[in-house]
Amino acid sequence: MPVNTVRRRRVPHLLLPLIALVAAGLVPAPAAHADPVPSEPPPNCVAYTSGIRYTFVSNHCADTYDIQLRYTDGSVSVCRTSTPDSTITFPGYGFDHNYVVAIEGCDNVAVEQLVQFNGHVTTHWGQHVHVVGSIPALGSWDPDRAPRLSPTDYPVWTTSVYLPANTTFEYKYFTRNPDNTVTWMSGDNFIYTTKGSDPVVLHDFWR
Repeated sequence: MPVNTVRRRRVPHLLLPLIALVAAGLVPAPAAHADPVPSEPPPNCVAYTSGIRYTFVSNHCADTYDIQLRYTDGSVSVCRTSTPDSTITFPGYGFDHNYVVAIEGCDNVAVEQLVQFNGHVTTHWGQHVHVVGSIPALGSWDPDRAPRLSPTDYPVWTTSVYLPANTTFEYKYFTRNPDNTVTWMSGDNFIYTTKGSDPVVLHDFWR
């Protein structure tokens, strides 16, 4: 299986009355969401707003669609599943003004991607390195839930995590000190988008 390498320096008790009403036929039961509609352009109720860093696509429809974005240069984004009343994030148009020109249908078949985080971090005795990010698999920015890396090839600290495919997220590293305090890496968060099911290796440098 090929491995892609990226090198960079930056980058409910209250519900019981409602259930009773539904059972009595006084309140309609919620409609089940349909399976994703593959390869068909979504209707106008799937719309986007775009900026330099991010493009946000909101689904105001009653159905689920697999979608991708096409940009000015002809490239397309990863395929993502857009469910009703949800907003998902794609890359923005960037400083080269590579604008979004269309939302297209696609076939979203990938489920998870194995991502290996290689953090180049020089530490002191008793310190440990963690990676934390904006998605649950990376702790949702909670240091106490962040995956811990191992110094298998010091000063490179490594861990591998299965992440949802076709997902844009932010992350950064921090050190856990012997007194249990935390020292955060400075600067902007790193940003990455999982692109499929093939494993990928990310190389990041402490700053």
